[in-house]
Amino acid sequence: MKSAICITGCTATGKSKIANEIAEIRPSVIINADSIQVYQCMRVLSSRPSDDDFQNCENRLYGHIECGVDYSVGKWLQEVEIAIKYAHSRKKTPIIVGGTGLYFSALFKGLSFIPPVSKETKKKSQQLRKNSPEVFLIDLKANDNETYKNIDKQNVVRVQRAWEVFTDTGYGLSYWQEKQNSPFLRNHECKRFIISCDKSILEDNISNRSHKMFEQGVELEVKSILNSNFLSNAAHPAHKAIGFSAVSEYIQGKLGLEEAISVINVKTRQYAKRQRTWFRNQMHDWEILELTTKAGLGEAAKLIDSK
Repeated sequence: MKSAICITGCTATGKSKIANEIAEIRPSVIINADSIQVYQCMRVLSSRPSDDDFQNCENRLYGHIECGVDYSVGKWLQEVEIAIKYAHSRKKTPIIVGGTGLYFSALFKGLSFIPPVSKETKKKSQQLRKNSPEVFLIDLKANDNETYKNIDKQNVVRVQRAWEVFTDTGYGLSYWQEKQNSPFLRNHECKRFIISCDKSILEDNISNRSHKMFEQGVELEVKSILNSNFLSNAAHPAHKAIGFSAVSEYIQGKLGLEEAISVINVKTRQYAKRQRTWFRNQMHDWEILELTTKAGLGEAAKLIDSK
């Protein structure tokens, strides 16, 4: 038996449903690999599976972090190792599922040691992000061109982090990323799949998800976050949760319902495109499973289980 089954893919491709289908075929523990779904306060925003979805199987690392607590890939790596060992101790298959490619990269390639950033640098970077975020890329291009060439320039949080690391240590992220710990899992020990689907199916799934968010009360979830003091932290995950800004503007009367849904659809499609780029560049040795119909989730689960 393989040590684990790993399932990733673009948002709204049905990854979690496939994991649940596999869990009905074999004794399993489903383990989250989505950096937003770890937070308690963002179940609807993150499309985190509900308790009903998990009624037939165990799960780990979903909604277990309070909203104001910082969470990192390093912390996830510690917790996922415990969850995998837990599953093995009970003769169950760990199914690690989610769309955060960085988590899987750390799991199979090891995690770089990056020194903690000083409070002074963190404070300065938050001020820059608020007033002059373009400075991050300008400085990286001038001083840390290797990181500048490889970083996702649309990911403001990652760009800010790269700027902080260089400013504080004098070395770029690319330097520190070469100093990696040994990976916890080996490629040959696991089944690893990227779920892909036809563009029209993906766009339908995204649209359906956006409407469902409002049916499930996403306004109340966003209001609760807005009324907290967490948002003063520019790195808080709510800032990068797809739909948070659009729902906030809907609550404030700046957008109508259909306008907000349209914005969420566009942002989600853009995110899916960035995910595809990551998978293509960083996970080219994973097997791609192409879903040609919406009914293909069950067949995909059977195929993964049989390999």
